[in-house]
Amino acid sequence: MEKGKIGTEGLLKGKLCLVTGATSGIGLATAKALAAMGAGVIGIGRDSARAARAREAVASAAGDSGALIRFDLLDLSDLKAVAVYARKFPEGLGAHPRLDVLVDCAGFYADRRLESADGFEMQFAVNHLAHFLLATRLLPLLGASPDARVVTVSSDSHYHGSIHWKALKRSLEGKRPFLSYIGIRAYEQSKLANALFSAELGRRTAGGGITTFAADPGLANTEIGLKQGPSAGAAFWNLHRRKGTSPDVPASAIAWLASEPSLAGRTGLYWKNRIEQQPSRRARDENAARRLWELSEAFVDKAIGLGGGARSRMREARI
Repeated sequence: MEKGKIGTEGLLKGKLCLVTGATSGIGLATAKALAAMGAGVIGIGRDSARAARAREAVASAAGDSGALIRFDLLDLSDLKAVAVYARKFPEGLGAHPRLDVLVDCAGFYADRRLESADGFEMQFAVNHLAHFLLATRLLPLLGASPDARVVTVSSDSHYHGSIHWKALKRSLEGKRPFLSYIGIRAYEQSKLANALFSAELGRRTAGGGITTFAADPGLANTEIGLKQGPSAGAAFWNLHRRKGTSPDVPASAIAWLASEPSLAGRTGLYWKNRIEQQPSRRARDENAARRLWELSEAFVDKAIGLGGGARSRMREARI
């Protein structure tokens, strides 16, 4: 997106934004959009070469704003690494560190079962658990901002999604699921988890100066379906994505959610193209959102080695 395209230069001046999945696609376009609005931007990616190229692009979008532009390497499929990153994140941010905007944008799709570094199904691990862990560990820094925003990128796929509680329980116990793997069902589950998490985070931080949104980017021409490597699903996505918009389109809407003053405090909502939408019935289930939160804590506890904490979280989550 060109600097000044939506007339918001300087709207985020003095603010710091953290964007996951910022080396390509919607994440990179969002990082550029935020930088063009005067924000300091820290991007997260896995590949050093792509991170270096992305930093140049974001720095170009920032122009002469003088804001911090930095890219950090982090594998979101490794929850231990995510926990360490969140703990060290305040270093170098000054005597009174704060984070004004967190954009949970990184996404992964696979049509065959892949497992994360922690042994969890990859789409649930990257799309939901990593962002759950990152956001919850960075809450003190977000709370230090007078108007913090957390934007979690979901998808209209969540309308078809269900949380497969029994399968997740087996995963937490280190067991394989009974049913065969269907990639799109796992993706729909992860996107429903995004919507549930955003709403529950909003409830848990209500009145604390943190506004949360779930953002539906629509179909965009990105590489999300290609990250699994050569496969039938990747070939299909390579054709299907050509029908999508430029990543700049959803990025502009995400940047608006991160910056629009009138949205402060309008938390826990679901948006597409700057218009509030009603999410699915399952995404509006507050009991399921609490249960998913507790289950996510159990997954995190297991991954980072808290052991018995996972068992207690399972009991609390009633699974």
